[in-house]
Amino acid sequence: MPNLQEANGYRINRIKKGLVCLAMSLWLFVSFVVYADNSKSASNSTSDYARDFNHALLAELYLKMDDAASAINQYSLLVKSSHSPKVARRATIVATRSSHFNQGVSLAKQWVKLVPDNLEARQYLALLLLRVNKTGDSSRQLKAIYKLVEESKNPQKTVTQLYSEGLKFIGAMLLVESQHEKALKVFNTFLEKNNLHLKGLSSHRKQQYLIQASLTEKAKKYHSVISYINQYETQSLENERLNDIILMKVKALQAVNRQHDAITYLVDTLKNDKKGSDSLKLELVRLFILNKQRAKAKPYLQELVLKYPDNNDLLKSLIALEIDQRQLVQARKNIEKLRASQEYQSDAEYFMAEILEAEGNIQLALLRYQAVKDGGLLKNAKRKISKLSRLLNKLGPEKQQVNYKGVSNNLLRKKLLNKD
Repeated sequence: MPNLQEANGYRINRIKKGLVCLAMSLWLFVSFVVYADNSKSASNSTSDYARDFNHALLAELYLKMDDAASAINQYSLLVKSSHSPKVARRATIVATRSSHFNQGVSLAKQWVKLVPDNLEARQYLALLLLRVNKTGDSSRQLKAIYKLVEESKNPQKTVTQLYSEGLKFIGAMLLVESQHEKALKVFNTFLEKNNLHLKGLSSHRKQQYLIQASLTEKAKKYHSVISYINQYETQSLENERLNDIILMKVKALQAVNRQHDAITYLVDTLKNDKKGSDSLKLELVRLFILNKQRAKAKPYLQELVLKYPDNNDLLKSLIALEIDQRQLVQARKNIEKLRASQEYQSDAEYFMAEILEAEGNIQLALLRYQAVKDGGLLKNAKRKISKLSRLLNKLGPEKQQVNYKGVSNNLLRKKLLNKD
């Protein structure tokens, strides 16, 4: 048995080594981060260095102990004494991630003060101000961001530029913010205070409407989504994701229980665009099926199946529609196409069972359902097995009708004959 004192000594040595490694890491952190961007580092006294090292050491130790509040306090002191943008950045990120937003605002302001033209610093400050409900201050940071991006991307200030890079940056920034209603409020305030909603190219205004529609969708204000997209002109611009905008409006119409309007809107859109988007056609098929207009869905689905013959999921949807519409001959042909893929054997068995059930061949249908071993239709098959088994028990053997036509699997036929 090892000596208890030796074991404790081993643990203590490991802890000491760990602390030495942490201390070395922090020394490097202070040396290369705190003073790396300080042009007056040579004049810093030993006491200043020791003070900053102490703040950094305590901050990191508090983080290790999951005490973010104490860590942020130490970082705040370190930022003030070191004047290091890198330290300000780390402190701001720690405050943001630990939801200490008020302290984060203070740290981000110091970061921006140190590097006024740093987009990341401005971005953090804008979003932190948003989270503490300082809408006006946050919108002013958006204005600074807008100006920085526009100047960097368009230094000649070309008024004919098709897209506003500043709006594009701000939109991307706000759309990832979790507090959607606050983000929308700040963006609208930014537009109003700078009169951007009244001036600029029509393409820039379209960008504004699209950002507003996207933010209101995230905030689940679907009536506003429809309103903003209605203001958005439908002419396609280069690199525009027009299909996404159309689908956004369709989703909003559904959310406010305007199913018929959603279908009409999609049908009219596809009529105007003869080529048509496959994503729009697929959405229209989905809406038709949801609204029990399966016959109208079939032509669009057939078109997609012809275009994508290797897409068995589309083929499955078409088979389901054909069975529902009692177009069983065509359904059988498509089931044979489905059987060509080993991965879809169980799906083919399930659809064949549905056909047999529709034709009144209950026992054959039951055997087909029992042949479903895996796939997305397995649960449905099990429910059908239970249902048909109860039905057969009620009928009794003298009333159970069996039709062997169409049974291509010899093993299934033998199994059925043995049951009889």
